[in-house]
Amino acid sequence: MGSVIKYLLGLKDPSLVANFQKFCQIEILPGTESEKKDSESDYLSSSSHDSHVPNGDLHQRLAKTNGFVQNNSNGVINNEHCSQNGSIHSNNVDHLENVQKDCIQSEDKQETKYIVHSKFLYWTFRLGAGFGNEFFYLTFFTFCLWNLNSLVMRQMVIIWHAGMYLGQAAKDIIEWPRPSSPPCARLENRYLEEYGMPSTHATVGVIIPFGLIIIGHRHYEFDFPLPLIVAFFWATVCGLSRIYLGMHSVLDVIVGAAIGIILIPLMLPYVEALDNFQVTSMYSPLVVVGGEIFLLYIYPNATIWNTAKGDTATVVGIGAGIAVATWLNYQLGFMIPSDVAKPYHIPSLFTLISMIPLAEVRHLIGILVLVITRAVAKPVTHKLFCLYYNVDSKDEETQRKIGMEKPQKFAAYFCVGFAAIFIVPNLLRPLGLMRMSFYTEM
Repeated sequence: MGSVIKYLLGLKDPSLVANFQKFCQIEILPGTESEKKDSESDYLSSSSHDSHVPNGDLHQRLAKTNGFVQNNSNGVINNEHCSQNGSIHSNNVDHLENVQKDCIQSEDKQETKYIVHSKFLYWTFRLGAGFGNEFFYLTFFTFCLWNLNSLVMRQMVIIWHAGMYLGQAAKDIIEWPRPSSPPCARLENRYLEEYGMPSTHATVGVIIPFGLIIIGHRHYEFDFPLPLIVAFFWATVCGLSRIYLGMHSVLDVIVGAAIGIILIPLMLPYVEALDNFQVTSMYSPLVVVGGEIFLLYIYPNATIWNTAKGDTATVVGIGAGIAVATWLNYQLGFMIPSDVAKPYHIPSLFTLISMIPLAEVRHLIGILVLVITRAVAKPVTHKLFCLYYNVDSKDEETQRKIGMEKPQKFAAYFCVGFAAIFIVPNLLRPLGLMRMSFYTEM
């Protein structure tokens, strides 16, 4: 057993990440902070620098004819702000002291430079990484809800919700850093403030495609081989993208995928009953919203602040909003069970193609409504919670200390989830743009 544990822990080694990057035609170059100007003059063919990078991460991209070179700051920089998981925090002395206690004190001031030699692999893995971000959820989930089958999506979202919550909570309990750079190169900065173990991208990369296929097969007649091939490709590219981009160790990805593999068979027997409860029970809003708030309340506190807690509040807020909106549709008499026997037949290819224009119009209008909802809900809920907690709306450090981020994000994304299932369909319905079978999917 000891040798097995030792082997598994060995999969945390960042050199494995670097080796995979090299295998995928990323050339990792030596270089130090003191060589920065020389390196720029050698490699810079067009002076293009990113003026700002999300989460405050120092980021610089250098163009080159045979690919591109990118520098990622790592360790202690000139202003002595320590880097936690590669992200730089400043202007908050108290927070900075807490960060420094937990940081790896890297004094070498090295940057990891690299050249991407295969643009095909680069964009393939960029696409795979996109399967786990907010933009993908906003577009893919809503397209399936409004244009395919909302019942299948609701049941899949229950499993996705559980996987995201467990994965994000595990990150803040285990607190393992992301792979160090060097030796690997970091091609992405988006999630550097979060811990690495496990990879929630790998978790949802398994749950979404395989969950949709298995749940969908309960309601529709189709052959398994082609969908399974697509699902396997989806999960593989999504998981490997995290290693390719230098964001996760091999062990992070394996554990993340394992969570998805375990959750699907564990939850599948119960998703229909859970969905039926959240749609039809008079106690559904109380139980669902109360349960989601309880999950946020017991969410573990990390040693230092990071974005995982807010991301989790986003997930549970969306889940609660979808549940309450579906319940309200049912209570108002909008939803009536279908009298067509299952499994349903999938329409012919010609019929599906003919449905695309209306589906796109429906989706574009719906997305516009959600974008407006999000744009209004975020500042409004932020202002309301600042008033409730009696804190300055610009004092982010105090807001973090009192835990305002969780309820604020929960409320904002509850509105987004609610709008997706209640406002958008009932706005499109009188216009003759809504899929009427949407109201029979229960």
